[in-house]
Order: sequence, then C-alpha cells, then structure tokens
Amino acid sequence: LSPKLAHLVPFFYNIWHPLYVLPGPLLFFYLRASLTNSISLKKADLLHFIPFALLFVDAAPYWVSSLSHKQAVAAAVIGNPNQILQLNLNWFIPAKMNMALRPILMICYSLLCFAMVFGTIDPKITLSKKLRHLASWHGIVCLTIL
Repeated sequence: LSPKLAHLVPFFYNIWHPLYVLPGPLLFFYLRASLTNSISLKKADLLHFIPFALLFVDAAPYWVSSLSHKQAVAAAVIGNPNQILQLNLNWFIPAKMNMALRPILMICYSLLCFAMVFGTIDPKITLSKKLRHLASWHGIVCLTIL
C-alpha cells in the first residue's frame, strides 16, 4: 500500500460492506423491469434491501469509533490481512459470516434471475431456439454473475 494512501485506510475500511450485497437486488430489478417493460416497485420489493440495511446498521460502530481506533484497525489489517477475520468491528454479524453472506446472496440472486429469464420462454420453442435465447443479453448477464 502506498504511503500516500495509507492515511486514508482508516476512513474507508468497513464502509463498503453494506454495498457489496446490492448488486443482487439491483440485477433482479433490472432484469424484471427489462422482461416486463415495467419499472414500478412494490412495497414487497423493499424486502430485497434487508441485507443492505442489516449490514449498514451492523457497521455503524466502526463508523462512529474514534480515529485512533480506526488507525489501529487499519494498521492491523495492513500488517496482516488475515486479521480481517479475527476483528469483530460490527455489532451482531461476525466477520466470517459477513464474508460468506456476500457470495451466497449473489449466487441466490443469480439463480433467481436465471430462472426468471428462462421462465419467460415459451415451452413451445424448440431447443435450438432456447439455446439462442441463452445467448441473449439476459442469459449472458445471469451466467456472468453466477
């Protein structure tokens, strides 16, 4: 890490964690809007943002901690990146669970989106046309994310 940037680490560490769970819901909303030609959101759609809200609240203790605490955490992480899993900087979600939650949610959303894309295919279409549909934009997006 560049010495010029090292002083910024305490401020930016642990800020991004809630944002890591947003690509799944955003992909879902994008594909749903694209397939249905409707951009409307329902109240039930707010449930997709529960992981973001939990991680946001969970990370609050680090954000309001003192600068000296943030610098000590940053020094520990820079000195030994494996320290990330031992440091519990959040209120109720352990670091290991936080790290595992992100890919699990993304895989679930990718599978959901994949099912949504191929659930719109007419079953009367022949296999070759289904394979052509797989090469469409929506199929590529789902497979790339998965």
